[in-house]
Amino acid sequence: MGIKRKSRELIIQTLYSLLYADVDEYLQNLDLLNKYKEVLNYLCEESAVELKSNIYNHADFSLKKIIPLIDELQEKVSSYLGTRTIDSLGQIDLIILKLSMYEMLYEKTPPPVMINEAIELAKKFCSEKSPALINAILDNFKKKELTITTTIDKDNIDE
Repeated sequence: MGIKRKSRELIIQTLYSLLYADVDEYLQNLDLLNKYKEVLNYLCEESAVELKSNIYNHADFSLKKIIPLIDELQEKVSSYLGTRTIDSLGQIDLIILKLSMYEMLYEKTPPPVMINEAIELAKKFCSEKSPALINAILDNFKKKELTITTTIDKDNIDE
């Protein structure tokens, strides 16, 4: 298993665990930033991932960036659900979607790579129907969100 795949698995597991953390409603993101490392360290210990490894470093880096964006990413996911509601998604499905959108937008992971990763992660962690749903949502996101960004970037290069 590759470094990024294992790192993504740890990110998903950490974010899922943090759903059940006791946090102050008004300082949620700050509290989560203070608590995620303990959860990540525990998960690494349980899965024999060294704390100085590239796997840990990638997960740690990404979590520091994702947690402050959680609300924004949730709104982004929600805007691509069509007739579904955010509550109709499984928690892990939602986390995979947030992670995928984060990586495509902020880490510039190529959409085909991230969509494939999201599908594989959904096969491992979610229900049978989740991979197809995640694929459809992320494909729609890619077509609408990332096509606009690419077009704008090309326009800026020509100037």
